[in-house]
Amino acid sequence: MKRFQNIAFAALSLFLSASVVSHAQTAPAGVGLFADQISYDPDAKSLIATGNVRVIYNDQVLTTDRVIYNQATGELTLPAAFELVSDDGTVVTGTSATLDDKATRGLITGAQILINDQFQMAASDFSRSQGRYKVMQQVVASTCNICYDNKVPFWQIRSKRVVHDEQERRIHFENPSLRLLGVPVLYLPYLSTPDPTVSRATGFLIPSFRHSSNLGYRVDLPYYIAIDDHRDATITPSIASAESFVVEGEYRHRFVNGQITANGAIALADPLSDTRFRSFATVTGDFNLRRDYQLAFKLDLSSDNTFLDQYDFNDDDRLFNFITLEKTTDDSFFSLGASFTQSLRADEVDEEIPLVFPQVYYRKNLDFDALPGRFGYTAQTVSLIRTDGSRVARVGGQLDWYNNWQFNNGLLLNAETKVEGNTYLVSNSTEYPERHYTNFTPTAAVELRYPLSKTVGNAIHVIEPIAQLVWSPDRAFDSPNEDSPQAEFSENNLFSTDRFQGFDESERGLRLNVGVNYLRYDPRGWELGVTVGRVFRQRDLNQFPDSVSAGLDGIVSDYVGAFNLRFPNQFSLSSRALFDGRGKVSKNETRFSTTYKKLDLDASYVWLDEQVVLDENDRQHEIALDARYQANQNWLFNAEWRHDLEANDATERTLGVEYENECAKIAFSVSLQNEALGKLTREFGLKISLEGLGARKSKPKFARRCGL
Repeated sequence: MKRFQNIAFAALSLFLSASVVSHAQTAPAGVGLFADQISYDPDAKSLIATGNVRVIYNDQVLTTDRVIYNQATGELTLPAAFELVSDDGTVVTGTSATLDDKATRGLITGAQILINDQFQMAASDFSRSQGRYKVMQQVVASTCNICYDNKVPFWQIRSKRVVHDEQERRIHFENPSLRLLGVPVLYLPYLSTPDPTVSRATGFLIPSFRHSSNLGYRVDLPYYIAIDDHRDATITPSIASAESFVVEGEYRHRFVNGQITANGAIALADPLSDTRFRSFATVTGDFNLRRDYQLAFKLDLSSDNTFLDQYDFNDDDRLFNFITLEKTTDDSFFSLGASFTQSLRADEVDEEIPLVFPQVYYRKNLDFDALPGRFGYTAQTVSLIRTDGSRVARVGGQLDWYNNWQFNNGLLLNAETKVEGNTYLVSNSTEYPERHYTNFTPTAAVELRYPLSKTVGNAIHVIEPIAQLVWSPDRAFDSPNEDSPQAEFSENNLFSTDRFQGFDESERGLRLNVGVNYLRYDPRGWELGVTVGRVFRQRDLNQFPDSVSAGLDGIVSDYVGAFNLRFPNQFSLSSRALFDGRGKVSKNETRFSTTYKKLDLDASYVWLDEQVVLDENDRQHEIALDARYQANQNWLFNAEWRHDLEANDATERTLGVEYENECAKIAFSVSLQNEALGKLTREFGLKISLEGLGARKSKPKFARRCGL
């Protein structure tokens, strides 16, 4: 009995700094030893466990075939291959080892370490010190699968000495070399990276490489700065062979109730322009305030018209700056804001684009139990200021009512009426010589819909003829028109009482909007939807010349039509068109998308006649194709192609190839674009990401397994 107590307590005391054991002591919790056979030498104070040995201490698990523990020295000897799993997910294996009783110091030969189930390191020997450092010699590190039939990983880092600081969660490499497919590509005197348990840490990110006709060969080297738990920044120097040097920066700050993001760039050396310090800056933010108010803003400015496009920051041709304070409830909406647009178009002058300050809008819906229908009112005001000193201020409002009825025969009747008016104050304007203007427009409309349905098999067919009669006075007001210079005619506003989107102009006269909707729906098959219609007017008030809208001019408008066909999980086809009574098409936009096995395909066709391209003399006639082919879980091919059918020349061609596995992602692309004056620009891009190196996480679809 006395001998058994000694053996049991020695087993439970494994990994502890034990002294001479009293037989009456109780073993600490969380300690256990399991083995096929256990023997104890009281004279040598040694415990030997053999056969399927499993030792548990403080969420650490050691498995091996043989353990020798010297209680007097606190030394643990593992003469056979072993595996030690820590509570942080670190796995250490080796051919043999000598450790202290808490596995905090010692030496392991033939060591292999797996951190966070993804970062592997193999070393000739391994030692621990001070309870926080893993020190390895002659190390090979990678996050790639290393299998029996593929012992050369996709990438690896070889280093003479590696120190893993468990407390700081960083891995330090001395004299490392990076190898791709076994070929050395980079040598460094020192490299430090966070271990994979870190979600974000300061340091260099993976660089990207590009080549373009404008800048030649270009490398971007981002440096990430983790300021604290809710702030970070990224600084990216960009150097090109054309002797350009651009520094880009990004700053992100999260608050309890919102966030701010700021980014920008400055060209310190620029061969493409004589302008000094070309730059851009963008700041965006949104916040949830008290009483359900929301604040949003964006500052977006560029030093000139071409900087963003030449350096591939973005291809926007207008930069919209704004600040808004909004509140939305079940029956109301409030907005207060200001805005300014910087145009990057060569044919637009910034001096002609006004500063909008301020702009106020309020909408309220009202329901009265004693009265039928829904009532509502709108109040709005805006002030437009230009750099030449001119100013236009508008104050206006609208009262409206809407109701609908459904009769026993299925007929639907909708009625609405509204009265809107505006008053303007103008100063220092040559375009509007008067100081004071007003307009006042009442509108009344009645709409009849008669949906008819029939079920054939599993399919439901619905045909719905619609007629909408709208009246507004013919009178035109000689007041400023700042927000309604154009109006688009489409199936979406076929049955609209006003096709101008702003407040300054309103559609006038007596008109009849006529059309029909058709829908075929089958929950187990394909779906088809068709809309066609046109507008009839009592008089042509010349509100919609070619410079304002296409298809709406004259007493009788063109036909507007839309067609949608969809096979669930197979393909979809949609088309929108404008065509006259003789069938001549002035506008057509057709889009097709399909998914077939591993192929995703999107195609589009656009035809815009001269009158449709407002303020332009050229037609737009092009076809575009976007394809993605996922050959397998590793290879992805994508292509984009845009062809100008009018000029019979391709305007854009892009081809990309991506390879991705459990430890790396390589993306290569080549792009050719035809710009103005027949200039052809070429761009090549290459980006290599090493998954798991520096806080990157391996993806679930690439499980850590062999034999793929």
